[in-house]
Amino acid sequence: MQLLIFLAVAIQIALLVAMVMRLRKRSLGSIGFLLLAATFVYHGLTEFAQVLFPDRNPYRDMTTTAGVANFTLLMSVAMTLFTLTYLLRLRRPAHFSFRELLERLDRTYLLKWPVLIGLGVPSFIFLLRSQADLNSGGYWTAGLAYQFTPIILTLSFATICLKLAGRYFLSVFIVFSILLIASGSRFEVIATALLAISAMVRYRVSLPVRTLLVISIILLVSMIAITASRGTYGRFNSGESLSFRLGAIATAIASPDDIRLDEILDDTIYRFDGNSFGALILERQSDGYGVTGMTQVITTLKYMIPSFLYPNKLDLEEYQRNEEAYAVEFYALPEIDYASDFWTMLLCYGGSWGLLMCGLVLGWVVAGIDNWLSGSSDPTAYIVGLGISTLPANLELGVAGAIYILRALAVLAVVAWLVSSKHKIALTSVKTSPPVPYLTQRT
Repeated sequence: MQLLIFLAVAIQIALLVAMVMRLRKRSLGSIGFLLLAATFVYHGLTEFAQVLFPDRNPYRDMTTTAGVANFTLLMSVAMTLFTLTYLLRLRRPAHFSFRELLERLDRTYLLKWPVLIGLGVPSFIFLLRSQADLNSGGYWTAGLAYQFTPIILTLSFATICLKLAGRYFLSVFIVFSILLIASGSRFEVIATALLAISAMVRYRVSLPVRTLLVISIILLVSMIAITASRGTYGRFNSGESLSFRLGAIATAIASPDDIRLDEILDDTIYRFDGNSFGALILERQSDGYGVTGMTQVITTLKYMIPSFLYPNKLDLEEYQRNEEAYAVEFYALPEIDYASDFWTMLLCYGGSWGLLMCGLVLGWVVAGIDNWLSGSSDPTAYIVGLGISTLPANLELGVAGAIYILRALAVLAVVAWLVSSKHKIALTSVKTSPPVPYLTQRT
């Protein structure tokens, strides 16, 4: 069975190679590639981690090697269907004017410097406040943070760097990373950096290799420092000040002797295991539990209704306002926090065939989005592209998380459209320049 797992992982690696060969320099700027790569981390790369660092993942004690093998192979088939339909529909990048994009961004009030700063600062505060206990008055701040913070922080960071045409990217990244590190979230630091780089690539602005190497080192040190600080101070909550958070993390960096590899591995290995929960669900479905189907779809959409329109939402049972909890209740699984993700929740909704069909349809839809974004200099398209790019970086939030992000994205896109519609640039009056090649800027 272990051989079957690595066969499935080999298929996933081949899919990534095929997509990179097709996209080449556009890879990091492609939402399709980001989604496939993120899926590989949770359902392919994780298997190497389980072999290299055994007995550090409690989820593997709950299932069997055969169950993991069956689900990993199923995921490989779904990823194959996604890749095939994506590559079949993908077109060559359309003509694009970088100068026109900058002009239109400058004329969009939502993307002006004061507005970006005005959005970014409150977003950072909401991010810190979102770590409060939801049952002790932190529901509103947590809700706003989950829906708007990832998109707004990425939008602020990427737009600033894009307007500078990639110059000072490293300096801007260091400022943003210091703030994000204070949140105690390894994920936020990595996701924001990756999505900003993706925006640079999508709009033909490349970064020097040395800059990317320095960013990789900073990300690695940040992850180690945050993990080490958890061993000493625990996870941050809404009560700590910014200075305390930075002090705790700085202390962890300054005391390398206190950093234990075992603690880092124990806090990391299980987090990216998307196969164990999927294996448990697949086993339950084989035992006759069936799928959650439209009942869970309706329940998920129901708790997506804003609380001011549905004030009794917080009175619902936990399984009625939490996607994973609903699946745990339905399949009679032990009530613990699982490492579920977007794909495993699709398995709950529609079973194996539903998962495969979703892979097929998603490939077609995502390719259409990438085709649109590759040649558009419209500010609304720019915001939509950045927003949708956060979906691959939030796979662990499941289908409900994707709806949260799309809901926030719709609000921002409408605001951007309303603002830009009054300051539209007539395309006939804009002197477009030849397409700007991949720029290499010094930092």
